[in-house]
Amino acid sequence: MKWGQALVITLASGVAGAFATSALIKGISLEAFASILVAAGTLGLAYFTWQSVARTSDVIAGEDRRHQQGLAPLLTIEAKAGQRPIAGGAETGIRVCNIGYGLALNSVVILEGTLHYSATRMVEDTEENREQFKGKFPPDINSVIDGKNYLNVVEREWKPFERRISISALDSGGSYFQHEQEFLGRVSSGPVVLYRVATACYDDMFGNHYLTRYLDEELDCYEWQQPGHLRIPNPESR
Repeated sequence: MKWGQALVITLASGVAGAFATSALIKGISLEAFASILVAAGTLGLAYFTWQSVARTSDVIAGEDRRHQQGLAPLLTIEAKAGQRPIAGGAETGIRVCNIGYGLALNSVVILEGTLHYSATRMVEDTEENREQFKGKFPPDINSVIDGKNYLNVVEREWKPFERRISISALDSGGSYFQHEQEFLGRVSSGPVVLYRVATACYDDMFGNHYLTRYLDEELDCYEWQQPGHLRIPNPESR
């Protein structure tokens, strides 16, 4: 028995004795007084039962939270862009990894940004084109086709980059890789993707929702959002 319960019982005993004395003085029958005591005892028992149930519920909730904490997933995103082995395009590779402790379900990865690269195109070697593209072509690397001279003009280009990946389930320690190629023309350098949006939304096996959101264009730093009741310490960014 805890000190709080003992204190309540002691006070109740004292109050009961005082009421008994007062009842005898005022002429109240002991039977009526006994009924009052029974009612008071019933209320006291109900109070202690409620306290016991509340403590049990807190213990169960704590154990359930610790169980869910031990099975929380955490998705990270790695994305690379480079030239294709043959001239004329770019290839992008996106890897989603689960570095958490539990299964990630219903995952949706969204990437939005711009693909930057340098492209080379040929224009006829004329005084007008030399003036227009001044500084954009190497003076000693040009082409001759059918007896005509051409300038190899190098210009910076960009295009929107969007990817949406759905993954039904990804085990702890597992990864998912997506590789794509696209034609860009005569790529001379790059490509590099600068990301404006990079997020992963996913659930755990208990139906809790999570979000990994990257904070920079190069995908070097992220924040992990989790259900508030789990209170898991946030991992350090990569």
